Amino acid sequence: MSVVAGKRIVLVGDFVPQLSSLKMALDTENAQTSSLLCDAALSQLHLVESSDLVVLNHQGAHPNCTAVLTHLQNSSKTKHMPVLTYVDNVEAKINNALMLGAADYFTASDDIDTVLQKVKSNFGMPNTYEGVSKVDLSERQDIKVNSNLKVYVVEDDPLLRALLSTKFDMSKVQYDFSTDGLSVEEKLRAFKPSVILLDIMIGAVNGLDVLESIKQTADLNSVPVVVFSNQDSDEERTRAARLGANEYLVKATTDLSDLVRVLSGLAKA
Repeated sequence: MSVVAGKRIVLVGDFVPQLSSLKMALDTENAQTSSLLCDAALSQLHLVESSDLVVLNHQGAHPNCTAVLTHLQNSSKTKHMPVLTYVDNVEAKINNALMLGAADYFTASDDIDTVLQKVKSNFGMPNTYEGVSKVDLSERQDIKVNSNLKVYVVEDDPLLRALLSTKFDMSKVQYDFSTDGLSVEEKLRAFKPSVILLDIMIGAVNGLDVLESIKQTADLNSVPVVVFSNQDSDEERTRAARLGANEYLVKATTDLSDLVRVLSGLAKA
């Protein structure tokens, strides 16, 4: 039986083809789906609040759709309810939805199987797509962050960047990002990090090639590097270690609090 069978899933907002296809797929797997325009959702919040998951069309950032998302995040009844947003594939709009409280997002370029998998991951099915790490944004009292910790992150996934930003802000960690892995050496010299957090799949750039370049640069090769990726082959681990990576962590199995702890431990006292 599907993990979404019997789950109450409300689709909120204009019913574009992507949401229509998702509803059909969910209905096929016996989810209990319903649809509301944002105006109607605002006037019938009890229907939204009683659901197990909300899929929200935030593509046009309509004020009433934003109001629904904000309410779900701020209400004690629903602040932990997962919300999956449909947005334009523009980083600023993706980050806006995430900052408003969306747990994840999808765009018109995502196929329906990927979107359905994202829905299912909220009900206990492991992710099978290249995704983010285990999300723990709680304030952990047992983490003593090295005051010298200053992290430069090379990561192209806007969702993970938003999660890392939130976690680093909560942990009072200084950080900066590269979204494409290009001209990293120049940016590292300007930022002067104590640790580098490096993805492998960075658009057209291979993160291990970036690692090799860093380790061949005299004024940067002493900076510790943590590879942070969902690529987990022996070949990649071996190459990363040979090139000088200090740690190799898998996103899908790494708690963000544990990540901060590892980074803090590598920062020079």
